[in-house]
Amino acid sequence: MAIETLSRWQMIREITLENRSGTLIAQLGKNFLHWMIANGNVVCISSTLPEFSFTQFLLQKGIPARPELLRAQALIHHQRTLGSALLDAKLLSDEQLNGVLNEHRASLTFLLLQASTHLFWSDRQMERKHHFVRCDEPLQRIILSADRSFVDTRAAIRFAQNLPAHYRITNWMVMEKFFLDPEKRLLNYLRNNAPLTAMLKDPDLDRMTCYRILFLLWLSGILHEPSIRRVRSSVLPEPRISLLNRARNLPPDWIFPLIGGVLIGALLSPAPAKSAATPPPQHMESLRDAMQKPAWQTDDQNRQDAKKKDGLTTDEH
Repeated sequence: MAIETLSRWQMIREITLENRSGTLIAQLGKNFLHWMIANGNVVCISSTLPEFSFTQFLLQKGIPARPELLRAQALIHHQRTLGSALLDAKLLSDEQLNGVLNEHRASLTFLLLQASTHLFWSDRQMERKHHFVRCDEPLQRIILSADRSFVDTRAAIRFAQNLPAHYRITNWMVMEKFFLDPEKRLLNYLRNNAPLTAMLKDPDLDRMTCYRILFLLWLSGILHEPSIRRVRSSVLPEPRISLLNRARNLPPDWIFPLIGGVLIGALLSPAPAKSAATPPPQHMESLRDAMQKPAWQTDDQNRQDAKKKDGLTTDEH
């Protein structure tokens, strides 16, 4: 998948898939935003910029009222957080505190989903204050609950264009919970493993809606590409089965009849006929004579030698 070559998006995806623990750091010039993560869950967010702080978020939301919020701030010290002060002052319940914390985290996801923000990952976790309220939330849910306009458009289009032909979806209950009403029409296509071309032909689905949802599903670790195990095929020679092994595999009842048949066949088989020695063909004799003559001797010399030989024989007689 082409989007996997972008280490930024792959880093965020691996946090949810591998349940990592550490700190995700977003650099904003000289300022930083720290996402403390334990086993894939966001524990807390701290920022060096006041406008991204939890206090500023509560002031904009108006819960609790401003005087009560300022009174809770007076209770904060180096070992107490604002959440703990709100619970001790009974200004918010546990459920209300958990709800506003998740809203605050979701409002800051644009720093994760925009390619212009520099992201770093550290395996070290930040130290927490002694009076700290744990309201962990999976990073997967925070990503799915983010505003769709936060998604980097170029990354979403690039991923959609390289959507694998075959994919699978996990955590259907979590996914359906965070789908908006216009996006729920995509559920039937995702259940049927439909390609992107089929989704785009639906007149009730916006093109960018498809792009952003598919990208968020992959980034949150819900959309997976089926893993294909490539087995290296090696051509191995067929094992040779010896006669002894074949004999061992025979049933015991067949051994004696088989031996008897072999002996009878050997006794009744006709003896091989003795072939008479055939004289060598004439062309072989001529070839033999030619090989005995020197290579430089011509035909005239052969005739002269023959006459001399005849004269010698007549003289001898």
